[in-house]
Amino acid sequence: MVGIGVYLLVSSSIIYESYNKVLEINRKNNPNNYYNIETGKQYVSKEAKFIMEVYNQTVVCIYLCISFLTGDWHITWIIFPIAGVVKRILRISFEKEKE
Repeated sequence: MVGIGVYLLVSSSIIYESYNKVLEINRKNNPNNYYNIETGKQYVSKEAKFIMEVYNQTVVCIYLCISFLTGDWHITWIIFPIAGVVKRILRISFEKEKE
């Protein structure tokens, strides 16, 4: 039963991603008529780009360190909603304005 469920999830996600790539081809802001999700955002500096690239891994590392050291797993999950708000603020301040 689990194997069938995993198969259905994987096969449907492959089809979904294929549709997304086909739909993204003709966007106006695509370089060479192909939209790459990784390069879709432009930041104000290299440092800002680096911060945004390692942000999620840093938050998870902080969460695990605090949780293992204190043992308060039932409270430390609150780090993730706070990190989501902080990430949105950083993204707004670091992204270049669109022309």
